[in-house]
Amino acid sequence: MMLEGYGRSRIIEHMALYPPSNPDEVQQLKHELSELQKQIRAISTYLQIQTQKNQTSNNKNTKLVSALKSLGAKYNDCKTQVQQQKEELDTKNKEIAELKDKMENSKHTMEAYMDKVKDMVREKVYESLQGDLDL
Repeated sequence: MMLEGYGRSRIIEHMALYPPSNPDEVQQLKHELSELQKQIRAISTYLQIQTQKNQTSNNKNTKLVSALKSLGAKYNDCKTQVQQQKEELDTKNKEIAELKDKMENSKHTMEAYMDKVKDMVREKVYESLQGDLDL
């Protein structure tokens, strides 16, 4: 029929301008109007379902974004802690190196003192033996 593809308002407008005189034509128009109403309900239902799916997807995306922000903050905190621990470790390693140097210096100093003490003991023993031999 000539009204196919028309929207509901156009059908009503057409019927107002050109009222059907034939009862078969009236039935055909009612049938077409009923079909259009079914299509509109189907489209409306489809749009409602899609809207719900989009809302669900948006909620999930919002939660994911929130979780990612939280993970990003935790990552930055961990990164800061690692940097601080690295700095502390570097400081402790420097302190250990300084203590090793001091120990090495003390060892050399102690060895030098021990050598002096040995020399003094040898001298005293030699002098003592010399004194014993002179008698």
